Amino acid sequence: MSNGERLHWADTAKAVAVVLVVVYHVALTALKNFAPGAPYSEQFWGVLSTWLLPVRMPLFFLVSGVLAVRALRRPWPRVLRPRLLDNLWTFGLWTTAIAVFYALAYAPQVFGEFMMRALSWTLTFGGFYWYLPLLMAFFVTAKLLRRAPWLVVGIGVVLYVIASDLPRSLDAGALSDDALLTLIRYCQFLVFFALGAFVRPLVVLAARTHLAVVAVLVVAYVPIARFTYSPDGVDLTPLLTVMGCTAVLGLSQFVSRWDRVRRLGRHLAERTLPIYLVHPFALTLVTLALPALPALRTRHTLFLVPLLVIALVALSIWLYDRTRHRLPWLYRTPGAPRESTAAEVEDLIREDWRTTSTGSSRPPGPPVR
Repeated sequence: MSNGERLHWADTAKAVAVVLVVVYHVALTALKNFAPGAPYSEQFWGVLSTWLLPVRMPLFFLVSGVLAVRALRRPWPRVLRPRLLDNLWTFGLWTTAIAVFYALAYAPQVFGEFMMRALSWTLTFGGFYWYLPLLMAFFVTAKLLRRAPWLVVGIGVVLYVIASDLPRSLDAGALSDDALLTLIRYCQFLVFFALGAFVRPLVVLAARTHLAVVAVLVVAYVPIARFTYSPDGVDLTPLLTVMGCTAVLGLSQFVSRWDRVRRLGRHLAERTLPIYLVHPFALTLVTLALPALPALRTRHTLFLVPLLVIALVALSIWLYDRTRHRLPWLYRTPGAPRESTAAEVEDLIREDWRTTSTGSSRPPGPPVR
């Protein structure tokens, strides 16, 4: 892969990651409100989403690290807005906007309490949009220590190991518990961003995994995940993460050989941000508007979940394509000159798509706009 060639497998892998996030929110958040009392966590999509917990966000941060390599080399003034301020603004804006609807949809009996907790996520970096402040924190960590890349990776490994021993609650209220969860997430996922950013050849090697090996990994993943999430199982999450991420990267490389898949992957990957932002809001409104469906059964959810996922992704893209120029402040901090709006939004959403596959330390060329 030559310098300047687009990483099509990275497009596809990031598209897969964001779609899996939508599947998770539909299967394990919305269904318990659509069908109260139903064993939603035991139906096919609920089980699949649970089994993919070791893959979904590690993959997201891994690819984000790969695509942030050139930005890490840029001076602070050039990354301050698209990498930091835009993330903070977007997170705060959408977290605040969803608070009232979240409380009405998911806890109307204690509306005030839940609304205040949802608003407090702007301080604790929790809620539906926690990926954005975590991505910002990982970027700052990696940039501050970019001259000691293996130190960042080592810190990430140590934090990953100790994350499982951190308490899940401080018994001091929801605010402290949400802040603690953010700390745990930082410990859990820093290593994946660091690997993508500083050990990119290893990620590229995983993307070149032969299709036969990918098939073996997928087949082996199922019984290991089933054992891990069984009542008497042993936590094999690290093994599942390695197997799952390798399989997705290898499969992404394979399917990206076809032009239609490449174009679809690129289209979704360039709209990762609006898909991530819009779908929880839309799903919350759907939950609020629809009556409970206690008669909903597993055979219905088998088709309902993918239909909802497709509809939410399509709606997110449709809204973004019609608002990104008219209402750019939905996706970036307001105040930039009009002529720079499109470029900055694309820089935030697309990240750094053009890069080398070898992890060369040569200075990058001029940014691609």
